[in-house]
Amino acid sequence: MTQQEFTERTGFKSNAIFEIANDVYMAAGEMDKDAFCMDYKEHGGSILLKHFYEKVQALEQQKQEIKDFKLDMAKWLLKQADETEDSALREKAVELVGEQKVITLKIELGYELWKEDTDYIYINLQ
Repeated sequence: MTQQEFTERTGFKSNAIFEIANDVYMAAGEMDKDAFCMDYKEHGGSILLKHFYEKVQALEQQKQEIKDFKLDMAKWLLKQADETEDSALREKAVELVGEQKVITLKIELGYELWKEDTDYIYINLQ
């Protein structure tokens, strides 16, 4: 939802209010804009809504930290796999970030592509 749409539906013109409301709207998932704005107009100052917003923000932060950790761990596993030619380490990296990301990382990091990698590329290019 754009700020103009939000303002038209609620009458709120503040950038700060829109940013919070838009974060809540995005976290709500598939929700009708009109229904959201009508409810936000009535309950936007709610202590509960503020609390849930803060919880969503904290969870999003944790989610990003986990994603970053998994990426770092996958890179480490791929480095070890490249040095030792241990396919079990590659498979653990695949479990963490997926096969497509593993192949992308191997290319970015300059590691040799293995048969499993080229097979995946070949199958997915057809």
